Amino acid sequence: MESERYWAGDLQADIAHAILDKLVEPRDHANFGAVCKDWHSLGKDYIRKQPLLPMLMVPTLLGVDEDGKGEYSRTEISLYSISTGKIYDVWGTLSVPDKMRYCGSSHGWLATVEEKTVIVLVNPFRDGLTIRLPPLDFREWLYNDEYNIYKVILSADPLSNPDSYIAVAIYSVWRRLAFYKSSQNCWGYIDRSIIHIDDAIIYKGLVYAVIQFGNDIISFDVNSSSEPWELKRFKSRKPRPEKVCELHYLVVSSEGEILQVHRCLEFDRIRATESFEVFKLQLVQEKGEDEGIVEKAEVKSLGNDAIFLGQNYSFVVPIDTPCSRKFRLCQPNSIYYTTEFLTALHLYDKYKDVGSFNFEDKTFRRFYKYHPCQEWNKQMSRPLWITPLLL
Repeated sequence: MESERYWAGDLQADIAHAILDKLVEPRDHANFGAVCKDWHSLGKDYIRKQPLLPMLMVPTLLGVDEDGKGEYSRTEISLYSISTGKIYDVWGTLSVPDKMRYCGSSHGWLATVEEKTVIVLVNPFRDGLTIRLPPLDFREWLYNDEYNIYKVILSADPLSNPDSYIAVAIYSVWRRLAFYKSSQNCWGYIDRSIIHIDDAIIYKGLVYAVIQFGNDIISFDVNSSSEPWELKRFKSRKPRPEKVCELHYLVVSSEGEILQVHRCLEFDRIRATESFEVFKLQLVQEKGEDEGIVEKAEVKSLGNDAIFLGQNYSFVVPIDTPCSRKFRLCQPNSIYYTTEFLTALHLYDKYKDVGSFNFEDKTFRRFYKYHPCQEWNKQMSRPLWITPLLL
């Protein structure tokens, strides 16, 4: 017995990573990390170097009637793997709040809203563990609490970083910006005259946000001790025409470049997303000027990256690398997307705008098949990308 424990604890990192390269399923990674503390540490180190693919969170199918219509659970979820094209219940029953909408997914945590302005973080991989953040201070409420917060982004896993994680919230019907520092347990509010924020990311200690129509970028330092926080605003040299039916995202490529993704919408009975455009951003702060310039260069190829967009924090996973070639069905140079806040308002069928877009041949593909049900729009939560918290 002693020799077995010594062997497990003496596994070398290069051998451990070679083993993990062969493991496709998240369940196998979780089992590897459960052997002992040393293997748990090796598994975490591996994931830092090669992120796992997210999975599509979907309601658990309870049964199918004679007409082929499905009955789905409102409080239990399953996870669809785009690397294998299969649905897994590998964690047993994952319980989630009975919500039609989640306003965020970061580092294995979901964000929901209660009591109009209270953000609650839920971890379905830790028996529904919850963290209640302090109430946000605003008055522009909607009748449905779930729509008072547009999006929540976390900088890190709150369990692993309880005293140092940051939450960024796009809140109210005007889509303003606020941030929460766990070390201070309070919200900070960015200039409330800045509205219509589409997306935000946290990168190298700075928060970057894109304003509706995609022409302006703002940034600020979350670690600044001054209040109000100093904002930097960057305006486009060549403003795009203002289109209401367009969504904008910010994402950091695997090479550390800030990208802006334009998602063009055309509502019909098939899907809402019509096309994507991607631009590399260069933010230039000219000396002596209050405002900077954002220079955009259109990206013709995403290379090995796959971008994941939706109500989750926007991110990329490099696909065509030696240790990621096990992701057989996930294609590099592609955008994987789910139903968004705006698209869900126009589509009766929330799953019609879930798919992938190949950047090379400009084709769309639907990868998740489901059994439509009569009460789908009223009962089912929207599909959402979530990265399993395995280790």
